[in-house]
Amino acid sequence: MSAVRDYLSEIQAEYKTSMAGEHAYRPALKRLLESTNGSLQAVNDPARTEIGMPDFVVLRQPGNVPIGIVEAKDIGNQLSRTEKSQQIKRYLAHGNLILTDYLEFRLSHKGRRPNLSRAFVSEMEARLGLRFVTEGSAFLTPPPAPPQGIGEGSATDNAAGHRNDHPPSAFADAASPHCNGGTEGGDWFGPEDIFFYAYAIFHSPTYRERYAEFLKIDFPRLPLTADVGLFAALVRLGAQLVSLHLMKSPRLSGFITTFDIEGDNEVARGYPKYDDVRQRVYINKTQCFGGVAPEIWDFHIGGYRVAEKWLKDRRGRKLAYDDLSHYQKIIVALSETRRLMAAIDAAIPGFPIE
Repeated sequence: MSAVRDYLSEIQAEYKTSMAGEHAYRPALKRLLESTNGSLQAVNDPARTEIGMPDFVVLRQPGNVPIGIVEAKDIGNQLSRTEKSQQIKRYLAHGNLILTDYLEFRLSHKGRRPNLSRAFVSEMEARLGLRFVTEGSAFLTPPPAPPQGIGEGSATDNAAGHRNDHPPSAFADAASPHCNGGTEGGDWFGPEDIFFYAYAIFHSPTYRERYAEFLKIDFPRLPLTADVGLFAALVRLGAQLVSLHLMKSPRLSGFITTFDIEGDNEVARGYPKYDDVRQRVYINKTQCFGGVAPEIWDFHIGGYRVAEKWLKDRRGRKLAYDDLSHYQKIIVALSETRRLMAAIDAAIPGFPIE
């Protein structure tokens, strides 16, 4: 942190003169960037390339390997507006980018920056006692290397009092290819962890029942936890749900239904029909999917009975082999969703979450 303190002192000294322009702060920024990792060189005012003339190109030595660029604007610049400029769009297409006004640092890792409120991220950091990085997930197995950045991946306070990732963290994978982390023993979390955690919470049957009236009139509110173990468990459960709902889970290949009666495979008018005694979904008078439990047939999402609606939307169509396989995967997904929703409820000690 001494490098950060030295940097801020230099910036403050230049700013107090009331004569400093944008370029006056560059030497301090160069020293900050290079202080975080001995293998890095920040080249100020590099020659023009096909993407333009960024203020810095950051190289890894030896070998002059480019790992990112830095665009610095004057103190007080409206970075939110600058982000939308054609110049920044060109730089984002290039890869890793730091956009800064010397006090606030906005990181884009390989052209991406999570669209998350700083206040929200800061609250999660405080509750969990972990630092936020801008890419990946720390709690999935095997996890990606955390983008720790050029150095320690610490955080600084900007002029508005918001916490920001240490600027060099945008260049993590190239600068620190052997980073460790990704278990409960790690010290970070990423945007994917937040998404999977939220996905799990919003699929908790208890959450949906407890806050049913609120959910009818407003967007869902995400309760935060200070329990890293609970956070990690819900991240993993949420990730499994996402994989199922994107139809990417390997579990989908383990069919739990049958479709073994010959016919034209057409979803006839007036069908599908469900036989709850035999647990069959008929698509016409003779052909059916067998082994569809009542609770799976009656599973609703968004007001629709999923297993019914998919077939109703295909009335009058002859189902191809891929269609038949896809429907059976949907049944697996619904069955697994019910299982995971129960697991999510079992993992949460109670509401409100602590």
